[in-house]
Amino acid sequence: MKKTFFAMALTAIVLAAGGLYLHSKSRESAESIENLANRETALAVKDWKACKNKQYGYEAKYPPTWTTFIPVSGGRAPMPCGTENQSQIEFSLSAKGTPVISLEASFESWFYGNTLHSLDDYIASSSLKHRQLEKLMIDGEKAVSEEGKWIYTFHKGDVFRFSFYGVDKETTEQFLSAFRFN
Repeated sequence: MKKTFFAMALTAIVLAAGGLYLHSKSRESAESIENLANRETALAVKDWKACKNKQYGYEAKYPPTWTTFIPVSGGRAPMPCGTENQSQIEFSLSAKGTPVISLEASFESWFYGNTLHSLDDYIASSSLKHRQLEKLMIDGEKAVSEEGKWIYTFHKGDVFRFSFYGVDKETTEQFLSAFRFN
């Protein structure tokens, strides 16, 4: 009886130790994959241009062959990135066509007279509360994706809305993973 109990106890200890070991290895593997993905993104975007905006506190990297534009009445105009008070910027292959990544900072940071304090405030105050949203992270900030076209996040009192038109998935992922808040 004592031998059976001892054998069962020993088996339980060995199984528990094995489970802990496998769990730690799978965690290390997941972290390695994430680190590898981060390194691959860093290499892929190392030659990209950087768009820094001190007022809204962000840095966005974009392909070197693209140009930055701002929306103007009836279209868009080339504009160097980082111009003060520039709350909206587009990164595009050309002035007329796609693909286009649009970034609006301070996008509705107040909504129907209410100052927003978080992404959750914005979601609760908008039509997004009725939509299916995918949860994401952008540079450590909570973000949501609406139908893969628009991504919203909140940083230091401002709502940021990213729009992607005709941009392939790989470029979209690289753009978002290289985006930084200051």
